[in-house]
Formats: sequence, structure tokens, C-alpha cells
Amino acid sequence: QSFIPELVPEFASEGDLLIIGWGGTYGSLHTAAKQLYDEGFRNIGFAHFNYINPLPKNTEELFSKFKKIIVCELNTGQFASILRMNFSREFL
Repeated sequence: QSFIPELVPEFASEGDLLIIGWGGTYGSLHTAAKQLYDEGFRNIGFAHFNYINPLPKNTEELFSKFKKIIVCELNTGQFASILRMNFSREFL
């Protein structure tokens, strides 16, 4: 895991909501998160995973800084399932 870079969120680094994406969702999610941030929602962060096996070593630490986490996918929720298996958090 030492060769996987740490996950660095954009916009808020802690707060009420973390929007998570991976793969082809980057552009749409980044645009949506930026629009929310520009409209004054400063407690929303965005993190895009480039590596999912293994996950970045700071994933759990980042998750602990947000009250709610939304995983946005273009499939039936496989990544959210992987996160549920690895962390004791509720993912929306």
C-alpha cells in the first residue's frame, strides 16, 4: 500500500458530506461539487478514487472527518459494497 498515493479531498477536507467517485464519474461529480461549493456549501468535500485495490492508506481517516458519505457510481453499487466490507460506516 505504500506505493498508492494518499487520497486528497477537494473543497472541504472535513464537514457534513463527502461525495465519493471513481472511474468515469470524475468530471460530473467534480462539476457538481464545485457548483455546490461556489453556492456557499462549504462543508462538502469531494474525493475521487484512482486506486481501489488496495485502497489508499488514509481512506478510513478521511471518512472519519465527514458526517455522511455518498458514493456515486455508474453501476449497481459495487464500489459502495467494497467500502462497506472494509469500513464500519454507512454509505449512501
